[in-house]
Amino acid sequence: MIPENTNYLKLFEERLEQTLLKQCKERGILEGKLLSTPDIDECWMAFAPDYLANAVPEIAKYPLVALGWAMFLGMAVGKLWDTDWNQYGKNPEEIYRQLRDKRGFDCMDEYILEEVLRLNADAARQLTGHVQHCAQTVETAIRKEEVEPSTPLAFNIFTTSINVLYRLGAAIELHALGYRFERIDPKA
Repeated sequence: MIPENTNYLKLFEERLEQTLLKQCKERGILEGKLLSTPDIDECWMAFAPDYLANAVPEIAKYPLVALGWAMFLGMAVGKLWDTDWNQYGKNPEEIYRQLRDKRGFDCMDEYILEEVLRLNADAARQLTGHVQHCAQTVETAIRKEEVEPSTPLAFNIFTTSINVLYRLGAAIELHALGYRFERIDPKA
């Protein structure tokens, strides 16, 4: 990658992350910080290529699906991390395939909401609205960049965007599970 593209993508990622964090804080689903763990981040790196293979063909007709499903995946991995990471963390590359293959890529969101997160219909509808809002924000941010479609830079902007959305989804689920950034007094 060209060095100026690396700097450009880093700035794009930082702006996008801050915009989404602000929106999530305003909606009361995060406290303004991106909760994360190395396990969750490494899991994404293990299955991102498979996700890209499914998501890229969706960009033209269903850009919000291509973007938003990464956020649902982050939520699912956050839940699995909390549930039994000793089991799930053994083969992180398999997590995506298992989530996708239960109902197919198109219905992966429903499977995650119903079977992984186990949300009732109202909670699932509300969370889906948050995901749609975030995906629309990202789509708008991408369009404002005015990058020529089907170029390496366009691909890199997309991959940067889904990386942010995945991490955001994981942070939302960790927050919903009660995890917080808190100062620990080492003297206590």
